[in-house]
This record gives sequence, C-alpha cells and structure tokens, in this order.
Amino acid sequence: MAYKYFLYSSRQAEFRSNVERGMGRTFRVGTVFTKGTRKSFTELSDTPNSIYPDAKIVAEGEETSFRFTLPQGVQGT
Repeated sequence: MAYKYFLYSSRQAEFRSNVERGMGRTFRVGTVFTKGTRKSFTELSDTPNSIYPDAKIVAEGEETSFRFTLPQGVQGT
C-alpha cells in the first residue's frame, strides 16, 4: 500500500492551464473524495512537499482508501 499526499496549488493550476492552452488543450484539476467531500488537487505525491510554495495538502492517506481522478490535459474545447 502506498501513502499519498493530494496537493493543491493555484500557481500550479495556472501554470498547467497556460501550458495546456498553448497546446490547444484544457487543463482539468484532479478530484479526490475525502470525508464525504470532493476536493480539487493539482498534484499526487509521495511526500508532502511541492516545488510550488502555495501548495496545500487537501487529503492524505493510503492511496487505495480514496476515490479520485488524476489531473489531466483534455484535447480541444
């Protein structure tokens, strides 16, 4: 079992949106269900650290105990 950190950074979301837009795609943040609430995340990590200083932990625990969708770039829009 793998312990994971679901992190959200508005800077990372903005950066990824700009990069994806440049490729004609749209960035969609990931979502994780935690304590009955859906939360957005931009990074799934093995550590609580991120290169983005505004990153916050929105959920943490064993990966198999969460339902989630990964962040992704989506073709067209």
